[in-house]
Amino acid sequence: LSRVNFLRFSPQSRTLILHHPECLDHIPKSEHDWEVPDRVKSIMNRIQDGQKNDKDSNVFDQISPHEVTISTEFDRATLELLSRVHSADYLAFVNDLSKELERRRKKKLVEENKGNGEGGESSRSKGFDPSVVPFTPMVQQTMMRESTVKKGAHSDTSFSAGSLRAARRAAGAVQHAVDRVLVGRNRNAFCVVRPPGHHAGVNGLLAGGESCGFCIFNNIAAGAMHALSDERHRPRCERCAIVDIDVHHGNGTEEIVRKNHDPTRLLFFSVHLFDHDKRKSRVSGSGSSSSANTGFKFYPGTGEDDDVAHNVINVPLAPLWRDKDVLQSTSGATSSPPIDTFPLASHHNTRHRAKQKAAAAAVVNDSSSSPSSETLSEATSDAKEKDEKSAKESLPSDSESLPPDVSQTMISKSGGGQRSKSPVSSPSQPAHYQMGVGRQAYRRAIQHRLIPALRAFNPDLILISTGFDASRGDVGNARHYAGGRERMGLDLEPEDYAWTTRKIIEVADICCQGRVVSVLEGGYGRTTQRSTDVKVDTRMNNNNSLLDKTMFAECAMKHLYALTDPYDAEQRHSKLSPENYL
Repeated sequence: LSRVNFLRFSPQSRTLILHHPECLDHIPKSEHDWEVPDRVKSIMNRIQDGQKNDKDSNVFDQISPHEVTISTEFDRATLELLSRVHSADYLAFVNDLSKELERRRKKKLVEENKGNGEGGESSRSKGFDPSVVPFTPMVQQTMMRESTVKKGAHSDTSFSAGSLRAARRAAGAVQHAVDRVLVGRNRNAFCVVRPPGHHAGVNGLLAGGESCGFCIFNNIAAGAMHALSDERHRPRCERCAIVDIDVHHGNGTEEIVRKNHDPTRLLFFSVHLFDHDKRKSRVSGSGSSSSANTGFKFYPGTGEDDDVAHNVINVPLAPLWRDKDVLQSTSGATSSPPIDTFPLASHHNTRHRAKQKAAAAAVVNDSSSSPSSETLSEATSDAKEKDEKSAKESLPSDSESLPPDVSQTMISKSGGGQRSKSPVSSPSQPAHYQMGVGRQAYRRAIQHRLIPALRAFNPDLILISTGFDASRGDVGNARHYAGGRERMGLDLEPEDYAWTTRKIIEVADICCQGRVVSVLEGGYGRTTQRSTDVKVDTRMNNNNSLLDKTMFAECAMKHLYALTDPYDAEQRHSKLSPENYL
């Protein structure tokens, strides 16, 4: 009751939720597209349904009106703001394309009216909409000057007559949220907007990229640059951190961050799936030969390495379909000393490599003295016992670092016992395999890579690129095969998003008075034909969408719960029945 009264009379402590009808004007080219207006609708329906005083609803499954402020009152992003993250040529290209499609739309309306009056067949009845075009091929041809462009039928990103309005409104939401949070009118904010933006680079599509990834303008980068700008009407933001938890690497955001003239003021962190088989095949013809990639690449295929000079931290995770390879890398390290479940060492850790080299040199020096085999055996045994004890003691005491169902013992033992799912990577396997796979690997990345980096950076504002496509069963994290078969890459549950959000807010409470702005990125839903056990909520699937968005909306709600009440979100979630998303 005290919390209710506090929030009722202290609106500045509420979470700001921004959305706008113009974000629905960005129309996909097909009903089979993943990035559709229903994504925003499903989240907003879930929020608004939770605010209704329904006696049959679970009281813990609600967002009370005193906890949030829902608003559509904000402006579109200005050209000046967008020019901070995108080139003038790209902005001119998008503007000209929008004008052309608006002209086509008006022409189509005239033809439809004329056709209806004369009893003719309109373009709508033919299933052709000239005001919606594939976006990626046009960017490749106009901006990248590529001779070979992607086929329109294979382009996942579309552009319609209303796309420019929607994209400007999405970026404007982040700008407005940044101002409100920095001034102190709201403690944090959640921008439920589309189209997403973290794949949009300076020129939209990155050099060598094959898709725009549903993105037009980089909303999160625009918000960060706005936060770092000098504005007289609000406190100055010296340092801004961008945390990208979408299942895909935010390659566009990273490109923009790299071009920032003062890297000490901006941090970019991304945890994402990475699977890029770079095997090449020789292709010969007309007296010359060349090579081409033949292996699989999980989009966008970037984000394998850090860039310390530009404050870029990438944490790639192995997908679940590589679990056998990850386990094989464990068996190849039988002579390695035990490691803990949460390895801090990686191929980026120079200090760790120096210690390894020093230890190896010490072993060589010791061997030159030729001690007896009995002495060596005793020393080795003592070292093993010490390492095992150290490994066990290094496990985090915080029981929430792992979900309850995955907190089993995972310490590898040199004597042939149970091995860890976070193996030491062998020379033939990628270094990030040592993180393991699935929810465990994700939580390790947050606990041991993100949190220390955020705390060290000490930001004045934290922006979150929030993609819910890492959730279990979402098509965004799957590997798709011919015939419609899918293999899941990551298996996050709604409680994982609540836990991640709480961890970030804990740092924000220490560093920047809880100032956090979350922006919707990916998350699309699950294919219902293969999920026969899914309880589908028809309210989450408007216009007969082909993807079930119940899980997607549930993940968004748990994220919002953590924004409104971070220290009770997981308990609040545990009281909910999981049957809606099992």
